[in-house]
Amino acid sequence: MSDDYKIRPCTTRLDVEVNAGESIDLLVPILDCHDEPVAIPIGSEGSWSARAQVRRNALASTVLHEWSTDGDTPNAVIVPGTPGKVRLLATDEETTGWQATWPDYTCSWDIELTEPAANGGETHRIAEGPFGLRAQHTR
Repeated sequence: MSDDYKIRPCTTRLDVEVNAGESIDLLVPILDCHDEPVAIPIGSEGSWSARAQVRRNALASTVLHEWSTDGDTPNAVIVPGTPGKVRLLATDEETTGWQATWPDYTCSWDIELTEPAANGGETHRIAEGPFGLRAQHTR
């Protein structure tokens, strides 16, 4: 086996660092298993859904924060285009609260995207990685 051979899953590794007390407006591109952009035509974005979760680690049962395109007050949005994107939003009040309630500031996270029912409704994990929270010292 050559040294330059790399096994890579279809999931994009995305390292995120957030400053406690600052809002988040994170755009994550939707890529396929070949790192090619997935097009989301304008007007079809409502038939896609996304969900992301932060946990202490991949085995932890407690969800520290969740984003979702579903529900009465979604905090995630599917953005049409080529590539389509998932937008994750959090207010400065939310990130300040994380500092007080998270057991550790170095966590992990992932995003799952669900295709429209007309495409089979399959769910794909499109991004994952470490999720770091930088503490706010001056308040």
